[in-house]
Amino acid sequence: MRLVRYIIILSVLIITGSCVSKFFPEINETQEMIVVEGLITDQPGVNTVKLTRSMPLNEENNPKPLRGCTVTIADDDGNIYGLTESGAGIYRTNPSEFQGVVGKKYQLKILTNDISSPNNSYESVPMEMKPVPAID
Repeated sequence: MRLVRYIIILSVLIITGSCVSKFFPEINETQEMIVVEGLITDQPGVNTVKLTRSMPLNEENNPKPLRGCTVTIADDDGNIYGLTESGAGIYRTNPSEFQGVVGKKYQLKILTNDISSPNNSYESVPMEMKPVPAID
């Protein structure tokens, strides 16, 4: 009985003693990408889009905001709504000009001020705004 107890204690010590170490893969990722966070709804009020640049995998700094961009929302009727920069990389709609409509298609367009980049224009795929399902 005493031998079984020692074996269990030894097993527990071996399992808990083998700690997990962090793994940092060696990568040569130097290309920054644009990260777009936002939501367009049919609710009254401001719609916000946040633009930042991606960070290397092993870096733990805060994301870099993307400033000075031209951000627009286009609908399937040909209307174009401009967003204004209200903070570092934060772009907002004017609630008196834009409110999403269920059934219409919307497309987000971004033109960065980085002319040294070969691609400084980005467009999302037009997406139809769906109705919000009822909550049971």
